[in-house]
Amino acid sequence: MTFSPPDIPQVLRQRKQWLVWRLVKKPDEPKPRKVPFYANGAPRNGEQGTAEDLAQLTTFDAAVHAVRERGYTGLGFAPIANGGIVALDFDGCVSGGQITDARIEALISDTYAEFSPSGTGLRAFYLGAMASRKDNAHKSKRVGGQAGAARLDGLFDIEFFGHNGFVTVTGEATPDTQLWGLQDTVAPLSQGVQQLYAQRFGDTGPLPNPGAVALAGEANLAALGPEKLGWTMDQAREYLFDCKASVSRAEWLNALMALHHEFDGSEDALDLADEWSATGDSYAGRKDVEGRWDSFGRDRGGAPITGRWLLSWRRDQMAASNDERMRGALAEMQRLLKEAPDMLTLQTRVMPDVSRLLLEFPILEIEAYSLVAGRAKEFGLAINKTEFKKLIKVERPPAAAAVAPLTEFGNTERMLARYGDSLMFCPDTATWYVWTGVYWRTAMGGNTEVAHYAKETIKDLPSEAASHADPGEFFAFCSLSQRAAMVAAMVKLAESDPRVCVPSSELDKHRHLLGVKNGVVDLRTGALLPASPDLRITLSAGCEYNPGAKCPLFEQTLRDVFFDDLEMVEYVARTFGYALQGQPREDMMFIAFGNGANGKSTIFNAVRKVFGGYARSADAASFISDAMGGNAGGPREDLLRLRGARFVYVNEPDEGGELREGAVKAMTGGDAITARGIQAKHSIEIEPTWTVYMPTNHKPIIKGTDNGIWRRMGLLPFERDFRNDPHIVKDDQRREKLEAELPGILALIVRAGMRYRQSGLNPPAKVLAASADYRKDMDLLGEWIEECCEIDENLHTKVSDLWESWETYARRRGLVRFISSSKALGRRLDSRFPSDKGSKGVRIRRGIGLRDIADVF
Repeated sequence: MTFSPPDIPQVLRQRKQWLVWRLVKKPDEPKPRKVPFYANGAPRNGEQGTAEDLAQLTTFDAAVHAVRERGYTGLGFAPIANGGIVALDFDGCVSGGQITDARIEALISDTYAEFSPSGTGLRAFYLGAMASRKDNAHKSKRVGGQAGAARLDGLFDIEFFGHNGFVTVTGEATPDTQLWGLQDTVAPLSQGVQQLYAQRFGDTGPLPNPGAVALAGEANLAALGPEKLGWTMDQAREYLFDCKASVSRAEWLNALMALHHEFDGSEDALDLADEWSATGDSYAGRKDVEGRWDSFGRDRGGAPITGRWLLSWRRDQMAASNDERMRGALAEMQRLLKEAPDMLTLQTRVMPDVSRLLLEFPILEIEAYSLVAGRAKEFGLAINKTEFKKLIKVERPPAAAAVAPLTEFGNTERMLARYGDSLMFCPDTATWYVWTGVYWRTAMGGNTEVAHYAKETIKDLPSEAASHADPGEFFAFCSLSQRAAMVAAMVKLAESDPRVCVPSSELDKHRHLLGVKNGVVDLRTGALLPASPDLRITLSAGCEYNPGAKCPLFEQTLRDVFFDDLEMVEYVARTFGYALQGQPREDMMFIAFGNGANGKSTIFNAVRKVFGGYARSADAASFISDAMGGNAGGPREDLLRLRGARFVYVNEPDEGGELREGAVKAMTGGDAITARGIQAKHSIEIEPTWTVYMPTNHKPIIKGTDNGIWRRMGLLPFERDFRNDPHIVKDDQRREKLEAELPGILALIVRAGMRYRQSGLNPPAKVLAASADYRKDMDLLGEWIEECCEIDENLHTKVSDLWESWETYARRRGLVRFISSSKALGRRLDSRFPSDKGSKGVRIRRGIGLRDIADVF
């Protein structure tokens, strides 16, 4: 099922206190109940708070995965003793999206609150500890004795969840939560909440010990209230300088406001703010900082920006920085290896630096091996993986999962603790992916690369020795782990772990985003964005993106190909920009036609390299039936290969091939299509993201006459003869020169795509004329009717005679296979010449007659 994870505070997401629930209606009950389940499918019907119960509560991501894959109704959060979270549940206090009781609205005004699934109740979350208690009046104590009516004592119903039970979580934040920016704020239990608890239940419950409430790091600090954090100036300096000052104006101002709030606008804090700001690209001098500083602290009616915002921002920046550092590490490896003049230098001077980089980023080991082996090959040497292992000397820190059990499950936990953030598995296609720092690439060799990570985890087991009380048992397990069965089991178990499992529908789903070598391009604005594993981008264009890059030779090549016809140059560029969007709403297939040496290959090869991983080649048989009537039947693995593609380049078809009109309509129509691998047991649905280009010297034959097929045909005439045209200077190095312009070509196509978004394709008159001529040429009956028939409403002819005439005519021209029976001919003639019964019941067609054979031949 489709299920979008709710947007809730990080402090809740990070707790391992999640479950799922399902609405269950019993015949003897007036309304359905919310029945809780663990994410593994077991009902939560045992004693709560036990070790067994806590072990089965799961992470937020695992619960989301269970809802998606098993069809549960929603997510639930289970408060537990000493868990640090208390939830308040208010029923029947919302109408039309508005809170109807001002007392409740005031009570929850400082923390994250959301609507219940029914939309008539509220949930509010706090940091702290309280026993679960409930004050919900019986209907006999309500107005009119009706359930759900106002209470006679004037109070509102409330339930505190502090150590058992569960509350549903929707992410539907209340208007006040959104107005005051509390979407990521879980405040400590307020005095008002504690007083309410005491009034209703006669005590304050087990109030939180500030040292005992386990907060999950800085993410929780960022979610607290407006109080100061009590930083020293040195602490503030450390936190501030962990962040880049070259940021947006709004972020820079927020950072300064947080510092101002923490230190009451002191002069020392101003000096620190100015010192940090001076490291940014947009620093405008001390006076600019002072001017902003003096404006802070005034009551503007909103919640202040505090040090907690700075800590949350610091966390986000450090996460982005890690991906950037990974990309930098890979670039440094490439530079070091490229600069090595010989194998001796590579071994003695370069490899220690490579080892240092792998210590920080072990996930890059496969890339490092490929780079080192490639460089060694240039020196005339071959290096296998064993020899590579000897070259790198990486002393890794103790495994993160040192206390994991000595079992297959434990080893899987060790592997995922070490590599899990950089691994992803798609169960419906059985495909592993590895995060490169820019995009998720397909793991090499199917499971082979993940098996490598399993083996590396096993090799590192001895580093845990000090953490195990029984060395004999531990080393026996180490020996047992060094078997192929253990490696296979670790990979198999990991495939079902919700931390790495992602359905194929989540991959590359943001069509407006394009993966490139240096980040992500927002195709709506042309802006370069930082890469993020959360975007699930599994493809990358063939070059880096620089919006200011130029491509003068490519632009000149387009002008040369189209005889300086700027309308055609713009249109062809715009079709490439349209294809880049990954949203083929025009339902077009482009046929680039013309004799050889006309520039088709030069242009399309350059564009294919720019599209990189988003480009696919397709066999002509996917679109064309050959002269023998063959087609691409079977499981259609050819379609499976196109998932995520945006530019599909069809290999040139043979002359006389017939367009497979049904396949073309399916692949250009925007609706999902079904594909299955040769060995796969199940088919999957793929939504077309691609635009098809078919370069050919011989346009395919189209039998159909309906607009459904012809409106899909986009003709691109390539008519220049570079071989014999005296006006063109032949350049044998043109292709190589164009490769140096790939970033500029990408920038050109991105801009063309933005123009397409604004005003469409707008085909010029030359393209429309070419399409009209093509359609006229494909009117298979037109020439026969003109040569062999007479049109007159008073005429009629036997159906058998019409077929005999057509068959004779078509055999001489090799066209019989396109209309190969009397019925097929009849279907073509139905719209113009109605059928009827003549004398003696003979089938005839009215309005058409046959010429004498002497006139025809």
